[in-house]
Amino acid sequence: MVDVVTNRISIFEYNSADIAIERQSRYRTAPPLFVNLDLVTEKWRSIWIRIASRAEAVIPTGHLCSIKNAVVFGQGAILAPDGSLIKETMPTTPLEAPDGLAHKMDGHVALLRKPGDNNYGHWLLELLPRVREFRAIFGHNVRFAIPGSPFALRQMRLETLAWLGVQEEDVVWLSNDPTQFDEISFITTNSIHSHTHDYTGIRDIVRLATQGGKFDKGRRLYVARPEALRRGITNQAEIQDMFAKAGFDVIMPDGSFTAAEQVSLFRSASVVAGISGAALTNLMWMRPDTHVLSFNPNLGYEFFFWDLANITDVRFSLIFGEAVSQEKGVHSDFTIDPQLVKSWLDGLRLN
Repeated sequence: MVDVVTNRISIFEYNSADIAIERQSRYRTAPPLFVNLDLVTEKWRSIWIRIASRAEAVIPTGHLCSIKNAVVFGQGAILAPDGSLIKETMPTTPLEAPDGLAHKMDGHVALLRKPGDNNYGHWLLELLPRVREFRAIFGHNVRFAIPGSPFALRQMRLETLAWLGVQEEDVVWLSNDPTQFDEISFITTNSIHSHTHDYTGIRDIVRLATQGGKFDKGRRLYVARPEALRRGITNQAEIQDMFAKAGFDVIMPDGSFTAAEQVSLFRSASVVAGISGAALTNLMWMRPDTHVLSFNPNLGYEFFFWDLANITDVRFSLIFGEAVSQEKGVHSDFTIDPQLVKSWLDGLRLN
């Protein structure tokens, strides 16, 4: 069994003085405008109230770490030359060091990987913001090692990296197989799952993605979710029909949308509603003071989109629905009360 360590690499805190980059370490937050917490069990309700009632979020101090002749494997886990696993790169579930020889690649890379990095939302909020920090530290003298899968997200990753000046020749695609580099640099954290994120980095990405664009205004969007995915609404047809009658366009963002098309679509919206999921990450492109309604099963808490709405000054509401499966927890299918939807829509018309 290998050791899991933190003290065998060069670690130092970085701040604006160290790397000459603006980084706001605190930002104001506010509770949702609308939420039916009465449907949530006491355990989860107390957590919700504690986090959602805070006056501000405090971003953790980041650490830049560099290590020579190390192996990266899985979703960004790092194995040091002495056989130690680097704790800050480990997932929460136990992970064994890889057996056998690693594929060797020359040069120095900045690592843009983390557990869950196959997800559109985690890429945009937790990995892409690190580009500006790596660039401030290393300039253009570093390549970026990024997830090679799923293949369907490759073009999106390249398109979003280009907003920050990273071209395809600066990219190293990584599989989950072990790969050894001359030097690997990574940043320990820029978020607290799932309620605190890199305020400055995310707002900078929004600025770069939307600058100079000509966008429509006033669209109402209902973001549908493919039936095959988890967290489906059991009375989906009824709920979707309510939104359609209220003037919402039903959309289903998928691999056929480019990043720019998703930016344009959501930048044009004044109101968006949909199930909590990767596609709802696109609320980050919405203008300040627009509205978002998220649907979630009542077996847990969900702060990811609430926090993103706080960062981007979007007005956030949340409706919990009765979960079908206790075993599946936050990933269970669930049923939404149509009267709650009606109440939210009626209140929206008053604003």
